[in-house]
Amino acid sequence: MKDTVTQTPIGNLEIKIRKGRLTGLSWTKKEKTRLTIESKEIKRQLFECLRGKRKKINFPITINGTPFQKKIWKAISSIKYGKTTTYGDIAKKTSSSPRAVGQAAKRNPLLILIPCHRVVAKNSLGGFLGKRGVRKKERLLRVEKN
Repeated sequence: MKDTVTQTPIGNLEIKIRKGRLTGLSWTKKEKTRLTIESKEIKRQLFECLRGKRKKINFPITINGTPFQKKIWKAISSIKYGKTTTYGDIAKKTSSSPRAVGQAAKRNPLLILIPCHRVVAKNSLGGFLGKRGVRKKERLLRVEKN
């Protein structure tokens, strides 16, 4: 199936759907494209999330990653809407290191759905997709706090 790109208040988001299942959500510099029926539904639900009217999306997903990454992503997914936790806290929960948590978060295939933006450094906001994504992280957290 064709990947689609939609605009959000935070930036352009690429939506990847394979065999009727969501497999990827990622920020992109690609131009907006025509949406499929499935990607329109995902967009609608994501916009509700970004407006704080919905806390998760309801769509079949497939998560591709290593067993370790999936363990980290599961722990990150347990962070409540509007809350944050540290890389160190996730590391303790998963018997790993903060750096390993950061590396797994960096490879998150389903941004927003697996809310790696809710994971912060001990004394700062921390990174998010490198320097280019820190503003997106700030905006996502601000939306969720309100």
